Amino acid sequence: MKHNFLKLIFNNSIFISIFYFVLILPRSITLFPKLDNFFDILSLLMYMFIIVVYILNKKYSKIQLYLFLFFFSLFIPTLFKSHDYMFYIKLYINYFSVSLFTELSIKYNFEVFYKGFKRVLSIFIIFNFVSLFLFPNGIMNIKEYYFLGYDNASIITIVIGTTILCALDTIKNGKLSKFTVFLVFISFLTYYLQWAVSCMVNIVLLILYIILLNNDKFLFIKKRITIKKITYLSLIIFLSLVFFRIQNIFEFLIVDILHKDLTITGRIYIWDRCIYYIRCNPIIGMGVYDYSTRTNLYNIYHAHSTYLHILLEGGIVSLLAYLNIFFKLNKQINKLNFVDNKGLFILIFGIFSYFFSTLVDVIHNSQMIYILFNLIFFYSIIRKDENYENFSN
Repeated sequence: MKHNFLKLIFNNSIFISIFYFVLILPRSITLFPKLDNFFDILSLLMYMFIIVVYILNKKYSKIQLYLFLFFFSLFIPTLFKSHDYMFYIKLYINYFSVSLFTELSIKYNFEVFYKGFKRVLSIFIIFNFVSLFLFPNGIMNIKEYYFLGYDNASIITIVIGTTILCALDTIKNGKLSKFTVFLVFISFLTYYLQWAVSCMVNIVLLILYIILLNNDKFLFIKKRITIKKITYLSLIIFLSLVFFRIQNIFEFLIVDILHKDLTITGRIYIWDRCIYYIRCNPIIGMGVYDYSTRTNLYNIYHAHSTYLHILLEGGIVSLLAYLNIFFKLNKQINKLNFVDNKGLFILIFGIFSYFFSTLVDVIHNSQMIYILFNLIFFYSIIRKDENYENFSN
């Protein structure tokens, strides 16, 4: 009975789509209290189901260990300082469940995962685009609040999501489908209409990157692009912007082209407040807070820079645990013999897009990055098209 039920879940793309819909969940649902409460209960049941199935499966992977260590490093200061346990649990049990479910789905039946994930993400992208016209003033007349939520809150879902779709198409078919190209186009158009610069730039870079991937002259560069190098580059840019404030050098770009002021829409003032509190708690940070609670206490909603936000909440310990994830992914890729595989390089570009999008912002709901982690870590299984038969044996 147990095996048949698990087969029903992991061999059915409709069920995979439903799970991902609830796990990622458009933020516009929070505007409707009764519907939001229903999905809160449904999400909790799904989290429990996923965690129990993963434990019973008795096949534990290193990527989940690295993620757990990072999450645990944030739990310690939350336990002793902020005491905002419910917000922490609600946030990180979601991320962990997304990661576990993605691993199970990839290993059990990658073909079904591919169909189910592509279906639900396509719905997200199309509905988010349509909602711009159905709700010109935002859902419930809340400005810039559309199907996936505020524009900045949905950037990672769209940017990393479209990158994953391009990679999956390339892995399965050797090229992008016309439908995926259509999704990339309307993703760009969505954020052009909302003027979300980070998302637009990322999608343009993705398109250029894919074009270059099909040019053999680009091969020597591809071999030199690694997650480790991207991570170091992002750290250098982060330190340059947040601590050394080099943006004045790029006034022509920030002011004249991107139409932002040199404070990057007031972010440098937020960074200064965050740096003050980081200096007070440099080792383990001040703990995870509900954003509204932290605003009331410290006048900081979030750090407007992911690296700085991790330092704020978990200190140097959490930052090291976070960076360790990317270094381990890089090490995992080095074991693979897929030097010329375009799908893998598109996934690596997803890491670049993530860092680029979060240099001057913090994405509250970033489940896509945990899906991306698993796709990279289990790439050898995906390429060999192996299915995970432990449930049925």
